[in-house]
Amino acid sequence: MTWRYRFYGLETDSAIDLGVLPVGSPDLPADVTIERGEVCALDRDAGKWFENDRGTIIIDLPPAGRFRVEGGNAITIDGTDAGLAALRWRLLGIGFGAVLHQRGILALHATVINMHGRDIGLVGASGAGKSTLAAWLQKRGHAILIDDVCAVVPDPTRAIVEPGNGLLRLWEDATRALGGVGGQRLDPEIAKFEHYRPTGRERVTIDALVDLAEGDTFAIAPLDAGERIGLCLRNSYCRDIMLSLGGRDRNLAQCAAVAGALSAFKLTRPRGFDLMSRVAEGLEIAIAAML
Repeated sequence: MTWRYRFYGLETDSAIDLGVLPVGSPDLPADVTIERGEVCALDRDAGKWFENDRGTIIIDLPPAGRFRVEGGNAITIDGTDAGLAALRWRLLGIGFGAVLHQRGILALHATVINMHGRDIGLVGASGAGKSTLAAWLQKRGHAILIDDVCAVVPDPTRAIVEPGNGLLRLWEDATRALGGVGGQRLDPEIAKFEHYRPTGRERVTIDALVDLAEGDTFAIAPLDAGERIGLCLRNSYCRDIMLSLGGRDRNLAQCAAVAGALSAFKLTRPRGFDLMSRVAEGLEIAIAAML
């Protein structure tokens, strides 16, 4: 049996039931196939989590399993032991990140929310609090559109991204602070949980990126053209895989195009759940005034 999904603009046929996720169009040809099979293990003692074998990407991230990604159109999965949430975490993230890079598509690591009728991408290093801040903004009435991977559609004047997969991943303490419960644990060793948040099926045009950073006080400042390019470069998803595929020059050109099509700001704020409402309110005010 085969299940049809649509991730990042790609019609995907999967031999594995991936659960309640965006459904594709069976009348269209498949762009990507997912199947089970044998995938060689990497030398984990050497610290390797992926390798490039003449353009084929091998990803080894136990307990989520091992993936072989070939030609931008085929993923083979081997050895997943940690359950559906762990598999989806790695497959729909790093696995499809490799697919997008093989296909020459720019992928940004961002969480997109709709505020005041504008679509805003939150970016920052892993652990910067993108998903947590987005969840707080959702609680205040704003819509989360995409979390984690943004597949950018080539366009000379706009930063258009494909719909996401409807999943939001939050640390346990963030979930509790938001008054929520439940979700599927990603990994027995990691207190992070997957939450399903159905989103739209339409493409999104990002109006601005907001770079999250920690600071003593709340402040937000615009970034110039060079800073915007650097921001997109730093937040290119699975950058190590992209570089291994020889995509540096293409990535620079793609990031320059995106940087020229939107605004960007650097947001510094103190960390702490007790301050999140004030930070969210400050961002609401700033975005309303600047866009």
